[in-house]
Amino acid sequence: MSANKTIEQKVEELEQRVAKLEAQSFPSRSNSPYGPKKKKVSPQEFLAMKDAQTETKKVLVLGYYLEHVEGMESFNVTDLESIFRSAKERPPKNINDVVNKNINP
Repeated sequence: MSANKTIEQKVEELEQRVAKLEAQSFPSRSNSPYGPKKKKVSPQEFLAMKDAQTETKKVLVLGYYLEHVEGMESFNVTDLESIFRSAKERPPKNINDVVNKNINP
């Protein structure tokens, strides 16, 4: 029976150590190991926040959204068309041209 107590004590010590490590690793989180969840900004909301009125600015803003909010390292025309639709916006007829306008204003 003393062996069981020793195992229980070890498990308790390990749980305390893990809790301490989690608190050090994730200081911004609450007592929950998963922390508070924030709702991700939608592409439509992001466009509205940036007040992009022209096609050129919309492509720039939605490209930024793909990189920084969605975490995409690179994207293509299909990705841009998809994000335009997600934002409930009509994609430009020639996205490549609009991207090039952002590169060479």
